Amino acid sequence: MRIGAGPYFSTREVFGTARGGALATLELGVPAVEGLSVAGDWFSGDGGYATTGIVYALAPLTWYVGYGFANVGRATDLLTFELGITFAARRTK
Repeated sequence: MRIGAGPYFSTREVFGTARGGALATLELGVPAVEGLSVAGDWFSGDGGYATTGIVYALAPLTWYVGYGFANVGRATDLLTFELGITFAARRTK
């Protein structure tokens, strides 16, 4: 299990307006399936979200599917699909 908390700040280039607040995260592995975790995070404030989802990591790929519940109403809820690829760094002598 991983738990994290702290501040966040974003420039207007990311959200259209500069904003900041609190961030909390939780990730819990599913023992029956190697590489599978359930995860959640929360960004405070207007325009923030509480997101829950699943993460499946099988090197070099990581898949993520999550649903974000907007802090203010359901009109801007969102569904997220992500695919990550890890590239090994080239080692030099």
